[in-house]
Amino acid sequence: MNLLLINLAAALALVQGSATDNSAQSPDTTAAAIVADCGARKFETSVEIEKDGQKRLTKLKLCSAKEADQASWVRTLQDAKAKIAAHPDISQESKAKIAAELDAEIAKSLSGTDAVKSAPAVPAPLTAQQPEQAVLPAPQSTPPISAPPKMATSTAKSLSKPSLSIRCLDAGEDGEGNPCMVLEKDTRLSVHADEDISSGTVLRFLRRGDMRGEVALAAMRQGQSIRYKLPERLCLGVSSSKVEIQILRSNQLVETLGPYRLRC
Repeated sequence: MNLLLINLAAALALVQGSATDNSAQSPDTTAAAIVADCGARKFETSVEIEKDGQKRLTKLKLCSAKEADQASWVRTLQDAKAKIAAHPDISQESKAKIAAELDAEIAKSLSGTDAVKSAPAVPAPLTAQQPEQAVLPAPQSTPPISAPPKMATSTAKSLSKPSLSIRCLDAGEDGEGNPCMVLEKDTRLSVHADEDISSGTVLRFLRRGDMRGEVALAAMRQGQSIRYKLPERLCLGVSSSKVEIQILRSNQLVETLGPYRLRC
């Protein structure tokens, strides 16, 4: 057996014997020789001996050789616990104390604390990550192929803003109107074409960012003017606010006018 257990009876004999009794020295010598041979594991505690009405303390030391495995060490601890529990000269308090200490040492050994120390040598995740990184460049090389066509398509479809001017007229007012400063519920917009305007041009009205209506402009020849009413929902629920007018061609925003004050 690879484990060395110091004879408890020999250790106890040190206390029980007289200081002048030469026959009691041999167990101490034997125990010292075994202690000197301790290897990887050891357990030390004090034992209270109760003999002839007197209590004395002596040391108990358990050792294991370097080549001993944990299972053997646990068996040694369990064997020592049983021997101490059955020893007639050890006080009950000392038995309880040592039993608790041995239980803690057994639990520590069974939890694999020594095995955990060798666990850091597991570099498996590193080898698993390297192939994944090697695969990544392949899919990354394909998306740039589709990106340039999208850029080219968007620039090809970008539309210029139409050449037109918008002026405001009060209800019943004649003439070309004036530059828009304030929009009211009955305001009329006079849209003048500075060039030929095809159908598909829309005026969108935003009240503080909220779309409140749209006006689709008819096709106009250069120099032609047409008047339009404001969307009814522009004044709905407010007495005053701010309005922006967006100009769209084929549903594409090409210009934003304003903001204008709104009085309802």
